[in-house]
Amino acid sequence: KCDITKPLPQTLPLDVNGSTMSSTNAACLSQIQQANLIICQYCVAENAKLLLQSDYVFFEHMMQQAADGTLFVFTETTPRLWPDFCDLFQRYNNSCDQETTATSCSLQVSFNQNGKQMFVIKSSSCTTNINQHVADDLAAESLFMTLQDAAMVERFVDIAGCHQRKIQSGWTRQTQTRRRARLH
Repeated sequence: KCDITKPLPQTLPLDVNGSTMSSTNAACLSQIQQANLIICQYCVAENAKLLLQSDYVFFEHMMQQAADGTLFVFTETTPRLWPDFCDLFQRYNNSCDQETTATSCSLQVSFNQNGKQMFVIKSSSCTTNINQHVADDLAAESLFMTLQDAAMVERFVDIAGCHQRKIQSGWTRQTQTRRRARLH
C-alpha cells in the first residue's frame, strides 16, 4: 500500500526520518522498479484534492522509476481527472525528449470504451508494442495517444468542468445514511 499523495524516493537506500516522504512509499519503490504491471484502482478520485496540491508527484515519480515495458492500469468511477494525468504524462514525455540519452522514453496512453479505465505503457522506443492501425493514428502528430483517445480526453475535460461548477455552486456530498435492517 502506497500513499499516492506523497512522493516516492528517487533512490534506495534512503532515510525517510524527518522528510515529507512516506515510509510506505519507500517500501513500494523496489516493487515499482521490478513490476511489469501496476494497477491503481479507485483511489485517485477520492484523493483528488490532495493529488492536485501535490502536483501528482507520486505518479510522476512512479513513471520515472518504473521499468521499460511496464503497463499501468488506472480504474476510476469517473474520468474527470484523466486530463490532469495526461498533462503529467505529456510533461514526462517532453522531459524525456530533452534528455540526451541513447534511447528516448515514452508513455503511450489509451482508454477503454467508457473512459473509466486508462492504460499507460512505458517504453524506451516509441514504436514498441503498438499495433499498426494504432501507429497510423499516432503518427499524425505525436506518439502519445490516438486521435480517438484525444477526443475522449476533450470529453473528460468537459466532465471535469461540470464537476467543478457543481462544487463551486455549493454542492456538498451528503453524509451516508445508516441503513437499518427491517424485521418483518
